[in-house]
Amino acid sequence: SDESEWPYFQNNEQHTADNSTCTIAPPLTKSWEFTAAGNTRSQAVIDNGIVYFTAGTNLYALDARTGTEQWHTTIGLADGCTPVITGNQIFVGTNYGYDTVYCFNSAGGKVWSTTMKNIGTSTALAVDEKYVYEQSSADGALYVYDISTGKPIQPNLSLPVDATISRLNTGLPGAGGTGGFSAPALYNQRIYFATGDGCAIAYQRDTWATVWSYVSRPAGN
Repeated sequence: SDESEWPYFQNNEQHTADNSTCTIAPPLTKSWEFTAAGNTRSQAVIDNGIVYFTAGTNLYALDARTGTEQWHTTIGLADGCTPVITGNQIFVGTNYGYDTVYCFNSAGGKVWSTTMKNIGTSTALAVDEKYVYEQSSADGALYVYDISTGKPIQPNLSLPVDATISRLNTGLPGAGGTGGFSAPALYNQRIYFATGDGCAIAYQRDTWATVWSYVSRPAGN
C-alpha cells in the first residue's frame, strides 16, 4: 500500500494493518487539528490526499496536508462506522435506528443509499468489485448490496433467508439475535466475519455457500 493512502479499515480488505512501506517514525509533531461536530470512534481513511471519517451524524472529508474541510454531509448517527474508499467512491454505514448504507463520490455527491429497517452497523463495511457487505449490529447477520446500485442481493441459500432482504443467516447454534461488531474481511472471493455470540463464518462469494463455520461456545453461554 502507498504510504500516503490508507483507504480501508486497517488499510486493506484483509484488515492486516500492514504499513511496511511507511517511512514515518517518531518523534512526531502535530501538523494540524480539526474539531468535528460530534464524537467519533471512526478510524480515519485516506485516499488521493483526502482524509475521510465519521463524527456524530456526519461524514467528513479533509485535506490530508492542511486539515482544511473539503466537505461534509449528514448521514445519521455513524458511531464507529469507518468509511471505505474504492474506485473514487466512499462507502459508509450508519448505526441501528438509522439503518442506511451510503455510496458517495469524491466530491460528496450521493451516488446511492439503501435503508434496511432495524439493521444498522457499528463498524466498517467491506467492499469488492461487485458487492458491499454490512454486518448488522442488531443481529450479527451479514447483508450484501450491489456496488453499483445499492440494491440488496438475495443469495440462494439452503439456510433460512428472509425473502425480502439480503441477510445471510448463519443458521448456527447460538447465532442470530446477537449483534456483531467485527468488520467483514475479504480474501480469495470469500467473506469472513464473526458474530457477537461466538460464531465465525466464511462464505463463498456469488454462490453464498458456507465454506466453514465455527462456534466458540454453546448457545446460551
